Amino acid sequence: MTVLGILKDGRLITSTAIARTPLAATTPTAISVTVTDLRKVEYVLSVQLMGDANAVLTAGGTSVYGNVVGVTVNSGAGTTVFGQMICVGF
Repeated sequence: MTVLGILKDGRLITSTAIARTPLAATTPTAISVTVTDLRKVEYVLSVQLMGDANAVLTAGGTSVYGNVVGVTVNSGAGTTVFGQMICVGF
């Protein structure tokens, strides 16, 4: 977790690593990420996903509950997913 900046109103912009392995199915898979630098995530600015060399990844919807962000990921079976998420909160 890294604090990237502080807004004038005191909210933080943070970067959080995503690392999940492996995705077992070709159906959409839910991944949850805890943003430990924040007590509450207000919104997600960016989700960047990477995978194995031939993997095609797409991020679906995101949902936020406190400092936990859920992301739906579509990929092939057995694909390792990693990347980062940039959030704003306090």
